[in-house]
Amino acid sequence: MVNIGEDCDDPMSPEYKKVFVRGNCVEFSPVVINQFPGRSVEDVTEMEATDNEVCKTIIGNQVKQWPRKDKLPSKKLTVKYAILNKIAAINWVPTTHSSDVATGLGRFIYAVGTKTPFDFGSYIFDQTIQHAKSLAVKMPIAFPTLLCSIILNQHP
Repeated sequence: MVNIGEDCDDPMSPEYKKVFVRGNCVEFSPVVINQFPGRSVEDVTEMEATDNEVCKTIIGNQVKQWPRKDKLPSKKLTVKYAILNKIAAINWVPTTHSSDVATGLGRFIYAVGTKTPFDFGSYIFDQTIQHAKSLAVKMPIAFPTLLCSIILNQHP
């Protein structure tokens, strides 16, 4: 049983950066996530590529700007990014909508594919908070293996 408080992402709250798992308090923040896989905190930067630059790269210059509806058809992805999208849709950010690529996921697979420094911790944290605030019944958990590892690392 996991309890992510509504104020987990509010710096003014006493529940800030805290998640309760089976009665244990787990520190959970972008910094904790970035440090967990042995990454250096210095690796954390805001990605400077624009959405349009990301779009041009992941679809091989077929389109010059990100579509207005914020979704990019996955059939336009290059082979490399189509594979990363499939991996992401199954393992990282599980979704049943693998035929479209949202802006956030596009930026994520771009960062992985180009090895661009990226604040993975903030991305994963935001995905987890979005999940916690959702009322969806069957919404899959993003990055389940990483989250489980963080919990077990703090409370073996």
